[in-house]
Amino acid sequence: MRGEAWCYQHNPNCAEQARADRIRAANTPKAPRAKKPPEAAEGWHLETADDVRLLLQHVMAGLLRNQMDRNRANALCYAAQVALRAIDIAALEKRIAALEESRRPKAKGR
Repeated sequence: MRGEAWCYQHNPNCAEQARADRIRAANTPKAPRAKKPPEAAEGWHLETADDVRLLLQHVMAGLLRNQMDRNRANALCYAAQVALRAIDIAALEKRIAALEESRRPKAKGR
């Protein structure tokens, strides 16, 4: 508040109104929280990029329908990002192993 020594929340002249505003804000309905994710966690295996894409579709759908809170969505997206990185690293390791095997000299007589 301009020209005042106190802000609205701490101004003694506004104490009753500020208290009423805090109570009203605390009692304002929030977005509903899902008791569990849209799909049961069992059965989710993030082994391919397509699995990660499917998980992200479910997360996005849950957010758009207000069936999933933001913290859970953030955690799932972070886990999906880590899983996708692990999938990429595993694919690179397989390619490197195949290349090394193809460059290994063949034993004579076999």
